[in-house]
Amino acid sequence: MVNRWIVFPQTPQERSHIKEKFLRKHNLPGVIGCIDCTHIAIIRPNEEEHIFFNRKGYHSLNVQMVCDYDLKIINVNSKFGGATHDSHIWSASQVETYMQELHNNGKQVWLLGYSGYPQRPWLMDAYIKC
Repeated sequence: MVNRWIVFPQTPQERSHIKEKFLRKHNLPGVIGCIDCTHIAIIRPNEEEHIFFNRKGYHSLNVQMVCDYDLKIINVNSKFGGATHDSHIWSASQVETYMQELHNNGKQVWLLGYSGYPQRPWLMDAYIKC
C-alpha cells in the first residue's frame, strides 16, 4: 500500500509539474523536494540498543522523508536507528543514487535540505535570511 501512495517522481512530466509548483508557490526554481530526518520514539529494543539510542536521550528510529511543494511525502526511509546521522541515511538511500543519476544525465533538479546533509550538485542547503 505504501508504494501506491508514496512515490518519488519518475517521469520528466512529474518532475516538471513539481518544479513548476515550487517555482510558483515558493519562488524556488528546479526544486523537486525537501528532505529532512525526524526521530520517531520507540520502546527500548532488547538487541543492539546502542543503534537506537539517539543524541536527544531516548530510543528512536531516525526516519528520512522527502516531501513535495504541498508537503506530500514522496519518499520515506525508516531503516535506521536513532544513533544514525542524517548524512549517513542520505548516502545509503535510493533517492541519493537517483538524484545523482538525474544530475549525470544533465537534468537540473534539486532537493533542499539543511546543513546536516552534504552539499551536492543535486542537494542544497536551504538558506533562510532572518
